Amino acid sequence: FCTFLSLASLAIVLTIQFPLVEDVSQNSPWYFITLTSPLAGAYYWLTASKEVTVQIKIEEAEDGSTCDVSALGSKEELERFCEALKLNEKGMERVPGIMETFAEIGKD
Repeated sequence: FCTFLSLASLAIVLTIQFPLVEDVSQNSPWYFITLTSPLAGAYYWLTASKEVTVQIKIEEAEDGSTCDVSALGSKEELERFCEALKLNEKGMERVPGIMETFAEIGKD
């Protein structure tokens, strides 16, 4: 939608700057460029992929009472991983953010 409006604005500017029709009552061919706006969405969907690599190492204590999980990856992916599995960093306690607190209040 934003691409359509951007191209329509460009068509208005091109119509004023480079008129292709003599009569003002006729539609300018410049507006046909708005028909290409769905191509922006198609381009985005085809090329908007990212490769995510996270390495996980699980170490179990000799007595089997605890497991240490070591993860190597991007900060964003590690945060999502910890949130999904309800894990905390070693020696750290997780404090929920303000938006999570409001979401819990909304559920009640």
